[in-house]
Amino acid sequence: MKEGRNVVQLGAEIEEVVQRFRETSLPDGLEVTRVNDIPRQVDSLIADFVESLWQAIVIDLLVACLKMGWRPALVMATAIPLCMISAIAIVPYFGVELEQFAIASLIIVLGMVVDNAIVVTDNAHRLINDGVPREQASIEGANSLARSILSSTLTTVGAY
Repeated sequence: MKEGRNVVQLGAEIEEVVQRFRETSLPDGLEVTRVNDIPRQVDSLIADFVESLWQAIVIDLLVACLKMGWRPALVMATAIPLCMISAIAIVPYFGVELEQFAIASLIIVLGMVVDNAIVVTDNAHRLINDGVPREQASIEGANSLARSILSSTLTTVGAY
């Protein structure tokens, strides 16, 4: 597929051409059948990703609200869409288009982002409860786990 094209849009254009062919040029007794519908599969994957994103935000918000309060929950719930938006914005600069594998990878990354947000926020919350000022606790909470989070992320990236 040509660079910069949208597979879902291309599928709709092909369907129009095939429909015109069916109506004007296809002899009686013959039929055109779709064998594999990649645009529909990609569209379905995008819908699954968006649904998973919303589920992650809602579940994260509810559980964190119950366990840590609304402020840490809000931080975690905000981190998830910001990371996903950043990832989607950066991906084109690496020459990667949002196709099946990239979308499946985003779903895997979504789980990692949720986990990392929970771990960092929990660490900062613990430091605040230990008497460390909020700003310092937020910085220390993230910095003290940065290497561990980076290592686990690179391990997952290396596996895929």
